[in-house]
Amino acid sequence: MIDFLSLKGKMVVVGFISFVLSGCVAVAIPLLVAGAAIQVGVVAWGVTKIVQTSHGKFEVAFKDDELNANQEALQNISQLGIWPSFGKVTVEAGGTALLAQKLQKTEKIKIITPHTIDNALKENGMTNITEHMTESEKVAVFKKIGEFIKADGIMLAHDEGTSRSQNTFSFKASEYRRHFSVKVYSVESGKTIYRTEVRLVQKGGEANKAPESEIQKIVATEIANHVLEAIGKAG
Repeated sequence: MIDFLSLKGKMVVVGFISFVLSGCVAVAIPLLVAGAAIQVGVVAWGVTKIVQTSHGKFEVAFKDDELNANQEALQNISQLGIWPSFGKVTVEAGGTALLAQKLQKTEKIKIITPHTIDNALKENGMTNITEHMTESEKVAVFKKIGEFIKADGIMLAHDEGTSRSQNTFSFKASEYRRHFSVKVYSVESGKTIYRTEVRLVQKGGEANKAPESEIQKIVATEIANHVLEAIGKAG
């Protein structure tokens, strides 16, 4: 079957180039190339999942960095440590403890809890606060603690904060958005072998925002499901 959309695009490009070569629009070539580069560089958000709660609907989407993922190293992880620095509230309301609990639903991988890592950090005189560390300093800490707790990988989930979207030229309600990032480091190589971004959207804006504990629960559940699928340990 002929793909007419694809064929149409090729015809336009061929015709355009021939027109350029005639000397009429010489400046258009770099513009075309620049436009193509922009399209190639775009990483789209994945399929959005709708989560219904007592506070309304939430949209959760992921953007995986597939170019830098090491699928072989991911699938070889048998013990994954969850770094204790997720969320802006106590673990009782969500955070890393809940994330670890959700990840423990599978028996295909051993999850080393944030509490265990926290104790290991204290025993080694280290801190879990990575925001002020350089990348090399993070890797050194992850490697030392990872070897100490006998983990293959270290997973770091970080709350990137909130944003508000308002369409001035329509009657659409504003959106409350929360962003998270997730990384998995290999203890052996010290390299990032998995990276994804998480976007949670609730219609209605800040005024209708659900309690923090509910947001943490949704995000922890969806991150756990997504990561387990990515590393082939779901079910």
